[in-house]
Amino acid sequence: MRATFEELTEIPDIGEKTAQNIVEYFAHEENKSLIERLISLGVNDKAEVAAATSTELSGKKFVVTGKFDGLSRDEIIEIIEKNGGESIGSVSKKTDFLIVGENAGSKLSKAESLGIKTLTLDELMNMINSEE
Repeated sequence: MRATFEELTEIPDIGEKTAQNIVEYFAHEENKSLIERLISLGVNDKAEVAAATSTELSGKKFVVTGKFDGLSRDEIIEIIEKNGGESIGSVSKKTDFLIVGENAGSKLSKAESLGIKTLTLDELMNMINSEE
């Protein structure tokens, strides 16, 4: 996040355009905040290794519902998929976990009626990190 344009262009395979895009991305405070939030949730430079070896989420189907502080649903889905899980759009008997944010609504009701386990975002991150 703190690398300069010059430092970035010294890295093999990083050209001027890519370096400029990286510098511009981190010039926005909301982008820095997002990265810091991901780090605080346990996502780090070991994430790719964990994704390749994680079995905790493998074969599990997740539905994400509600509003989350600091992460979009798409970002949460990406974390799930990078760690071997599958994201599905609606709750059914085949759903293993419902990731619940604020104002979850009807998906939460349906999951409860089907006996599907619900998780907070922190519980999901703990599940992933327990594999390391």
